[in-house]
Amino acid sequence: MIQRLLTTAATAALALTVSVSTPASAAPVLHQIASGFNQPLAISFSPDGRQFVVEQGGRIVELLGNGSQRNFMTVPKIVVGGEKGLLNLAFPKDFATTRRFYVYCTSADANGRLQVEIRRYLTIAGGTQLGDPTSGTKLLAYPKQFENHNGGWMAFGPDGYLYLGTGDGGSGNDPANNAQNLGALLGKILRLDVSGAGGVPPRTNPFYGINNVYWKIFAYGMRNPFRANFDSATGDLYIGDVGQDTREEVDVIKAGTSGQNFGWRVREGKIQNPNYPGVPTPAGAVDPIYDYAHGYDPSMGTGHAITGGVVYHGKLPELQGRYVFADFIDGGLWSIDTRGGSFMNMTALLGRFGTVTRCRSAKTPRTTSTSSTTTAECSASTIND
Repeated sequence: MIQRLLTTAATAALALTVSVSTPASAAPVLHQIASGFNQPLAISFSPDGRQFVVEQGGRIVELLGNGSQRNFMTVPKIVVGGEKGLLNLAFPKDFATTRRFYVYCTSADANGRLQVEIRRYLTIAGGTQLGDPTSGTKLLAYPKQFENHNGGWMAFGPDGYLYLGTGDGGSGNDPANNAQNLGALLGKILRLDVSGAGGVPPRTNPFYGINNVYWKIFAYGMRNPFRANFDSATGDLYIGDVGQDTREEVDVIKAGTSGQNFGWRVREGKIQNPNYPGVPTPAGAVDPIYDYAHGYDPSMGTGHAITGGVVYHGKLPELQGRYVFADFIDGGLWSIDTRGGSFMNMTALLGRFGTVTRCRSAKTPRTTSTSSTTTAECSASTIND
């Protein structure tokens, strides 16, 4: 379990290293099983437990055990660079029989303009061992004026629907106010039913049937939800939403609820966005359960770009039921309880099981209204119990 937990939190930083399980009777240890990836951004698990690393350049790599790996598929016709590229991968519960899987990427439309795209692919006929790059079907695409804030999170929820997090469209401070506009797909959590030929909004989506509103919207008021995760015990959705110049935040959508407005662009974390002083908070806006300030000391819980993480349900009592997450720029690895309190710096805890190296991005933290993805020269080890 903790392998999934920590690799999810750490994969925004680059030379990825992941770990294997230890015997049930043994203490957890840090142990490398794979490395040598080129800008890994996510790890995805198929329903049968296979592990896949998503590289920004388009390659999907399956980890086979004993340090070996193979190229599952390279996603064609994508636009790569900065915050663009192959951003995520998701498998439905019926992957073994339908052979379907889904990717979140940036691409160019017929006129060469940047767009975000959700595609469905099939594995090569006869099994699920390799993806077929010629089988792509576009399920959703929307244009973007700016190159940053492309979101990137995508996963199937406990209800079997496909969820994804979209960025606010880019630049800085959401100049078009997309996040508050229910007539735009930007700055949202979307929910799609992809069990048929396409991707349609479930009738239980909160805005279904309302005129001049995208029915695919599940929640809104997001800036750039790069990573999120469903709590495997409760079904609650925890979202790491990357901030602008002052705060990073953790938002929660409780199982069985929807339609939340998390307040961006007026709210940043639990405070007023300093770039919009005096602008009223949207009616009914929901504060995050946790936010943290920008700063340069991860030991004190400050950073510059939340990556997100997962709620832990494993064998370590210190972490039981806690949300564990990371910061991309400053390399902090922390946990909080699911109410947003009881902050814990994870570095000391994990140091009991092996050497922990904090990866700090080579990028200078944001001092302007725009941001970009960068790389770092370090490895991220993880632990499994």
